[in-house]
Formats: sequence, C-alpha cells, structure tokens
Amino acid sequence: MKKRFVIAGTSTRGLLSYGRPLAKLAKDPGAVSQFGYGEDAADKFAIASSAELVGVFDSNVGRAKYVGNELGVPAYGDFDKMLEEQKPDCIIVTTADYAHAEYIVRGLNKGYEVWSEKPMCITAEQCRAILEAEKRNDRKIGVCFNMRYMNVILQIKEIMDSGVLGELYNVNFEWLLTKDYTANHSGHGASYYRRWNAYMEKSGGLLLTKSTHHFDMVNWLIGGRPKRVSAFGRLREYGKNGSFRGERCSNCEHTEKCKYYYDISDFNRKMFVENEQYDGYMIDRCVYDEAIDIVPCQYTYEE
Repeated sequence: MKKRFVIAGTSTRGLLSYGRPLAKLAKDPGAVSQFGYGEDAADKFAIASSAELVGVFDSNVGRAKYVGNELGVPAYGDFDKMLEEQKPDCIIVTTADYAHAEYIVRGLNKGYEVWSEKPMCITAEQCRAILEAEKRNDRKIGVCFNMRYMNVILQIKEIMDSGVLGELYNVNFEWLLTKDYTANHSGHGASYYRRWNAYMEKSGGLLLTKSTHHFDMVNWLIGGRPKRVSAFGRLREYGKNGSFRGERCSNCEHTEKCKYYYDISDFNRKMFVENEQYDGYMIDRCVYDEAIDIVPCQYTYEE
C-alpha cells in the first residue's frame, strides 16, 4: 500500500521540490532526469514508487487550484477538510515560514506524521508550541533541508566520510549571493527583498531564510554542532536605502534605470499574479519598500 501525502502550502517550493516529484516519480521513477538530476540518481528516488500525493491546500484557493490541476490531485482552501476527506499518512508543510508552526501543530494535534520545509518555525514561542505538541501527541516532526541532496554536497559528504582526508581540524565556509541573476541561481539575493521574506514578521530574518541551509550543511558534513555562534549584519542596500521606489516592478515608472527590475516569468505570472485577487500577495514588490526590515541580525549563541 502506498503512503499517502498531502501538501499544506502551494508555494514554489511545495510544487517543485515535493509536488512534482511525488506526483510524477510515483508513476515513473525513471523520469528523475526531469528534475535536474542525472540518470544515475534514479535509485535515490525509488521510494517515490511507494508514495502517493492525494491533495494540496493553500489559504489562497486560486493558487491551490492551479497547483492541484498541474499535479492531478484535489485542491483545498480548507486544511481540515483536506485531512478529513483524504486521510493522509503524512502532511508536508511548505507554507510561508511564519505559518509553518500553525500547520505543524494542527497536524500533530490530529495525530498525523508531519514534515516541514526549513526552517521549522521563526520564533522561540512557535518552537515551544511545536515541542509541546510533539510531547502531547507522542509524535515527532521532520525538517527538510534540500541542500543535503545537491549532487556536489552528496559528493563532499561521501569524500569526508571515507576518511581519505584524514582528521578534520578546521572548516572555512563562505556562501555569496550576487545582487541580480547574472550568476544564474546564485544571483537570487535580491529576490528575498521582493517577497514576504523581506519582513521580519513573515520570515524571522536571513539567518532563518538562508543561513539555516549552511549551518545544517556544515553540521551534517562534519557530524558535529558548534559550541558558540555569533552573527551580525545591517540593511545597507535595499529598503529605505533606495533613491527611488514604487509599489512593484510590473507597474513601476523606474524600470529602465532600476538595476533590480524584475520581469515576471510566465510561471510566476500564472501561479501568483493571476491569483493575487484571493489574498493580495505580490511576487514582485519593490526592493526599496521602506517597510523592509530584514537583516542577517546581531546574535550570539553559546551552548
């Protein structure tokens, strides 16, 4: 019998990282190359043949229907109704970060297995609520870090675990994001300032949005945890630092002179712009919005 999955949050991550693989690889594990991996990686997705996606939910019902139609599964604007009708074995949470805790706790309270996209949550209060729900319902949740499955990271892990490098004394890790898309994927730094990620109340800051990948990856590679962590940063380029601003790129009078002008892709137009009517969410907000308040942060942790 196949394990039944539902997705809470029809985000880009929900569709691309979980929805499409679950819906398509379950039917054809050999189609792994469609997702950017080599044919030799097919065995890593063999588990997909024992999984079944049975429903998707989003508070934006238009986007839920768009994703549901693509994946060929029922779409819901009501989370509880989806669980009631589909009776899944597992819930995958891929909402905006600030809403992770809500659906994790609701899923645990109903006795379901829950997996969440990183980060698990964005505040200490949310973290405590999740831990209490785990204990109360005798359940554990899993948090997914997709960087662990990048081919280059898998190869580094294999080399390190082999012992060929000898004893490890020091790790020096640096990850740079360019401002625009001139460096292909690594050029998505400005994208955080166009979306909900730009606001602390929605994302909790870049340490959670982006750096959780890097902390997790280094910890995983070396099989350890830091005793002390310090971080600092400030907002120097975006938000109030702009000399001009608009509401969004698609109707801005400054498109010709703004180095961050973003021409919405056909994919984002269909998935987000055409469904703005349901919740007002815009995928191309001005990176100079004065309300932007995320920074990497100033923080020190000591175990």
